[in-house]
Amino acid sequence: MKTKVSLPYVLMAILAVAGMVITYLSTPWGVLVDSDSYFYLTAAQNFISGAGLGRLSQAGQLIPLTHYPPLYPLLVAGFSIFTAGNVLLAARILACLLFGGNSFLFGWLLARYTHAPWAGLGGTIVFLVSSVTLSVIVAGLSEGIFLLLLMLALLCITEYQPLKGKAWLAGASVATALACLSRYVGEVVVLAGLAGLLLHKNFPWKERLKTALIYGTATLVPMLIWYLRDWLLTGSTTNRTLVFHWPGRPALYEAIATAAGWFLPGKVTLDNAEAFLLVTGLIGVIALGAWLLSARSRTLENTEEKTLRFAGVLIVFIVSYCLSLLISRTFLDASTHWDTRILSPLYVTTELLFACVVWYATWANRAVWGKLIVTGLGLYLVWMNLPLSVAYLRNYAQAGYGYTNKAMQTSLAIAHIKSTQTGYIFSNNAAAIYFNTGKLADWIPEKYDSVKGLPRDDFQQNLALMQAEMQVPGSLLVIFKPYLELIEYPPLSELTQGLVILKNYKDATLYVAPDR
Repeated sequence: MKTKVSLPYVLMAILAVAGMVITYLSTPWGVLVDSDSYFYLTAAQNFISGAGLGRLSQAGQLIPLTHYPPLYPLLVAGFSIFTAGNVLLAARILACLLFGGNSFLFGWLLARYTHAPWAGLGGTIVFLVSSVTLSVIVAGLSEGIFLLLLMLALLCITEYQPLKGKAWLAGASVATALACLSRYVGEVVVLAGLAGLLLHKNFPWKERLKTALIYGTATLVPMLIWYLRDWLLTGSTTNRTLVFHWPGRPALYEAIATAAGWFLPGKVTLDNAEAFLLVTGLIGVIALGAWLLSARSRTLENTEEKTLRFAGVLIVFIVSYCLSLLISRTFLDASTHWDTRILSPLYVTTELLFACVVWYATWANRAVWGKLIVTGLGLYLVWMNLPLSVAYLRNYAQAGYGYTNKAMQTSLAIAHIKSTQTGYIFSNNAAAIYFNTGKLADWIPEKYDSVKGLPRDDFQQNLALMQAEMQVPGSLLVIFKPYLELIEYPPLSELTQGLVILKNYKDATLYVAPDR
């Protein structure tokens, strides 16, 4: 008996592979590398070399990775087996694979929970052309693997049936545990999973509690082991301290503008952003209400019942994730910006939720007018995002992004450091020096701790230490231009006191101690 292959799924796979190829060809300078990438990728490099999972100080001492979870750097280290130890190339390959994998899974989930393969194909297309998913996944960051594991975990939680084996529960446990090890906020996935299991009306409460206990234990134990490791090595579980710093209205406006910008790119002001999100939210609530009322008045098919459960798990995750952002910004990390990268899990899960709700609320599964509404929304997203994504990839190919862009790789200052430097290096962009020269550098002393939202008590001590180490022959202070007068940084005059200019390049100024 021949197995029939569904054309939409074949096209979804082809498009996913095409997305991988296009993004790989568009990143000749490497994927975006930023300050977080510095910690991830140096940890991967040091793990490969046998030094350990962390970064090295200029004195050669290992600083264990604690501020970030371990899964992404371990994956990069694993992929570096195929790139002769080149972590930047490994990160590039991994990012492109994750972009294609996420796009296929996103479309597959829509196909499964709308029972419409062609809707799934549309979902894959929307995901591939989205400037949001493109920018956060095709980068040297952990978002790509987290989004993939998040969708897998929510799928397995939805599909679990106690009388049909434990495979889905095992899959949910593994995916959720790995999500926790890819981003600390993965603990929110645990909450969504527990809610999905406890609210599963098809089996008794005793069984639900037992299943939830098994799932919660299996998902949290690996994270607790990692926390124990961090505590034993550094005396801190995540390198964060409980300090109250209420984010206030500006942070809320930042989140509103970011979210509205996903659907009104380039046309967002605070006034229309609030109005747009309010209207969109009302439409979503009305559509969800219409679907629930319709579902109560008739016998549901198994597919639609699962979709309702999937929607419920999505809602729990979305609400929990929003609360976790507020708690983190208020008590743990005042420097967290509610930008597209941080909010990207909300983008993916909200799109899944909205698509499922609108699909059934408009009777798109049985009415042409509903299909037209869903198709129109999908075409709108493609129309708004495609030009942005094309421009983004074009600039990726021509100039690159982050610390490994074309300007950095062709910089005269970087070339000077690479060929002549032998002592200590301090810089306002230490990561760019490391990734483009392979030389370790320290960041300039900070006057303000943006994570705690407090002035640093050790600034003068760190400044004095830098000034002392600058006396070592061959040492450099490298100030990349423009030197931003951020609250974290001291004035340039204070930083360069007692130093003289060695070289003044277009992109950076090199300072040394006098009489050299």
